[in-house]
Amino acid sequence: MAARTLLLRHSLCSSLYKTSKPRGRKAGRKHPKPVYRISTIVTTDRTSRLLQKSVRTSVLQQICVQDIVYGEPKAIETLVTNRTIQPGAKKRKPVLLKIPKFSTCFQKLQLNAALWNARSMTGKIGVIASTLIEDNLDILVITETWLKSQTDPVIADFHSAVSGYNVHHQSRSSRRGGGVAVIARSNLRVTEKHSGSFNSFESLDIKLQSLSQTVRIITIYRPPESKKNSSTTNDFLTEFSTLLESAVPSPGYLVIADDFNFHLDDGNLPDTVKFTTLLHSMGLRQHILSPTHNKGHILDLVIIRSADQILHSVNITNSMNSDHSLVRFGLTVQRPANSKVRISRRNFRNMSTDDLRDEIAAKFYTYPRDIDIERLSKFYIDSVTDILDTLAPIKQKVVTDKVRAPWYCEELLLLRKTVRRLETKYRATNLEIDRQIFLTRRNEYFRRCDDLKADYHRTRIEEADSKRLFKIIAELTDAKAIHAKELPWQIPSKENSI
Repeated sequence: MAARTLLLRHSLCSSLYKTSKPRGRKAGRKHPKPVYRISTIVTTDRTSRLLQKSVRTSVLQQICVQDIVYGEPKAIETLVTNRTIQPGAKKRKPVLLKIPKFSTCFQKLQLNAALWNARSMTGKIGVIASTLIEDNLDILVITETWLKSQTDPVIADFHSAVSGYNVHHQSRSSRRGGGVAVIARSNLRVTEKHSGSFNSFESLDIKLQSLSQTVRIITIYRPPESKKNSSTTNDFLTEFSTLLESAVPSPGYLVIADDFNFHLDDGNLPDTVKFTTLLHSMGLRQHILSPTHNKGHILDLVIIRSADQILHSVNITNSMNSDHSLVRFGLTVQRPANSKVRISRRNFRNMSTDDLRDEIAAKFYTYPRDIDIERLSKFYIDSVTDILDTLAPIKQKVVTDKVRAPWYCEELLLLRKTVRRLETKYRATNLEIDRQIFLTRRNEYFRRCDDLKADYHRTRIEEADSKRLFKIIAELTDAKAIHAKELPWQIPSKENSI
């Protein structure tokens, strides 16, 4: 560009520069189409061109147009320059709306997950259920469950408190403590994988299928070194590297949620250096950067591949009753729709007493008297079934299997909001008085969860008949008696169940 201006002359493309042949007489046209040639003046100084009378002050201005039939086309000159703001001009208001970083539409397309070291799930089912509902969690990874067997009564207590979730767990049967679990929504297809047995840590390997995407979640808990735990750090690193060699190349996304009992907040510790070096060598990245323990250490970790862009919006909160914080994070995996359940019911509410009396009189007015007891019992059952099919026929209905907790109410939601507001204030001020106020309200929220859940089950037991009572007791004590999709009290309806 010479000096400040540069004159560029361009000819139109060959498809537009056709003047040799007329277009013919079709549509009544006898003359060729006029052709133009554009000359563009590109400059960075607008004031230097304003002195020329042929150029106006606008940004783009046509100077000369001449229609010709034959011969050299006349140039069309335009001025291209940067737009300047005139002094004293009013600033235009923005007309575009500000879109948040994670919109509501985007949140519906992601899976909400969380990691928590519970230090025993016993007595904390109410808090776990309320957290699943309030945070709309799809996956909750729990370490240190302290479950004793696959049929632990705590699992039955969980299913009786909230529906729409399945529990996959690995318990420690040799001694007290330990154990890992994954609570996943029932509309997610979960398959447990056997990745081997290890002596230095406990693990649970599952494959989660959400629509067309696959996520492999490996939950690990490594107990700290003690007299009962003779495994050393080198033993753990050896076994953990063996697990990673088979897990990292696996298809789909990979998420490792664990508690390794390494202080990753201190990068100078020898064990921390060895552990982080192993992660980097495997192409993995750890995403938790804030303390997750009340002592100020980073113990609970979420690890994914460095090349995978699946993790976002990591949030750490102290709203759970444990010495470990709740680590919430999102996975950019499509959330499947809620599953459908087909139920069968009879509507006894609209059945008339007079019609029932007439049907019974008509059926049992004449009955076979000279038959044995078995045939008489069959006649009675068939007759009663025919009467019910006539007055209250069975109707099938397809309902959405949503997350339901009948004991959860608006009071708990308001208490949880108060607790989070006090936690935010304590984190901002870091004062001891704010910490005490936050802990007091949090403990009150925990007690209220347990009280409401206990009152709900107490009311069910008091109002149940003898047949229903045994079923309720089985649901509260036996994990095998629980079927998450067959809880009639979960589905609100105007019709009465059998």
